This record gives sequence, structure tokens and C-alpha cells, in this order.
Amino acid sequence: MGDVPGTIADSLYTPVVGPWADRKYRLLYYYADLFSTSMKGKWDKRVYVDLFACAGKARIRGTSRVVLTSSLLALSVSVPFDRYILCESQPDPMDALRERIKSFPERDVRLVFGDCNENTERLISAFPAHGPGTKVLAFCFVDPCRIRQIQFETIRRLSERFVDFLILLPTGMDVNRNLSAYTRPNNGLMQNFLGHANWRADLRERESRAESVDLAVSQMFEKRMRSLGYDYGGVSDSVPVRRPENNLLLYRLMFFSRNALGGTFWKNARRGTDPQTSFDY
Repeated sequence: MGDVPGTIADSLYTPVVGPWADRKYRLLYYYADLFSTSMKGKWDKRVYVDLFACAGKARIRGTSRVVLTSSLLALSVSVPFDRYILCESQPDPMDALRERIKSFPERDVRLVFGDCNENTERLISAFPAHGPGTKVLAFCFVDPCRIRQIQFETIRRLSERFVDFLILLPTGMDVNRNLSAYTRPNNGLMQNFLGHANWRADLRERESRAESVDLAVSQMFEKRMRSLGYDYGGVSDSVPVRRPENNLLLYRLMFFSRNALGGTFWKNARRGTDPQTSFDY
């Protein structure tokens, strides 16, 4: 397993991210590289899906350092995926991404412009056909800033294929901050996010056991993924990401797989982000 690839600044649109994004990108790269390498030869087609592909590069806030973000990191893995499906809803990031992927002319990339929840069928139709003689396995990265940006129905539809998920749950920077708004009777955003009509009662019951909002929502989300057959990953294997200066929880990275091997890969990826730990295939 090599180091996360670096990059240099260019003149294209480049968003600014916090320094805590580094570990997210490292985890994404380690898992994607391990997944694509290890599954080559075991599946006929390996697919990377990014529901919030953004611009491919970002600048770390307060510095001049530019890093590759999820979509270009996945394009940079040592053994490329057979197909890349990259979705982005905003025109400036999509325009920048369209230019940057030209650095990977040999990759099979399908771009989907628009909201991933409104374009789920386009995303699914971009998968290689699965059938006799062609087994298709996908890894999907879901990186919303707010719960309003992703609906559980989108994940459910994608899960009808053979897909592992790495999902960012914005439990700190969004849910904790906006809980009073989300719990209003006429606010349906959390229901859309969890795909669960009785989530308010579930949350109250969990809070009565002195669970934090972050943990309660994360466990509710895990329960919904379990209902889809995702038995590996979840809260116990999640990575909480905190703001360094005050230890404030920002979000939780949660992995989900239906296969024990996927769970093993994720554990290895977590260890692989620690420079003191050797990476074990």
C-alpha cells in the first residue's frame, strides 16, 4: 500500500476544507486501493461510485496546501477500478472535475450532473450490466455536508446491487447543531435521511438512556442499514472525526458491507491510516 498521492494547485475551482478532512481522504484512499486491488480477478467489473464527487481537489483552510479529494483519489489507486461513476450537483465543481479527470484518459468515467437523490436511476443505469458471466461489485462513497443532501431511499436503491458503502454521517456539524429544527413536527428531513417514520420516538427512547444525539442517530442509521443486510461495519467500526482545537465532534465515518471480507478490509484501512501501524492485507 503506497502513500496517499499528492497534487499541486491549478487554476480551476478549488473549494476550501478543514484540516480534519485529511483523515477522511486517507481512509477513503486506503480502502478504495485495497478494495480495487484485492477484488481484481474475483469480480468481472469493479465500480467506484461517488455521490458527492465535488471538484477533485481542495485547499486545506489556513494553508496553501492543495490535496486530492475523493473522486481523484479513487482515480489514482494503484489498480484502477473498471468504471467510475461520479455525481456532482453544483456546476463549478463539476466543471473543474470534468477538466481534471482528463489527466486520467485511460479510465472509464461516467459523470452524472445533478442531485444524487433525483438521479438515482441514472446512477444505476451507469453500472455495467450484471448477469451471467459478468459479476459487478461496487464501492460507494457518500459524503454529504448536511443530512438534507442524502436520502435513505437513494442508498436503498443502490444497495439492490452488490455495493459496499463508506458514508459520512454529519452528526456533529449538522444534526447536533440543528436538532431543534429537525425535530419539529413538519420537518421531514430526518425521516428522509433515516427512511424511518418513527425516528422521533426512537430518539426519545435512546436519549432516555443518556445516549448522545450523535450516538443515537448513528445507531438508528446502522439499524436501517442492517435491515438491508449490511452485517459488517457500523457504529463499533466507525471513525469519529473531531475538530482538533476543541475536540468537538464533526462527523462520523461509517462503513457497511454484506461480506465479512469487506469488514476486514475496512479494519485494515483504519489501521493503515496510522503511520505507526503496518498495513496488513
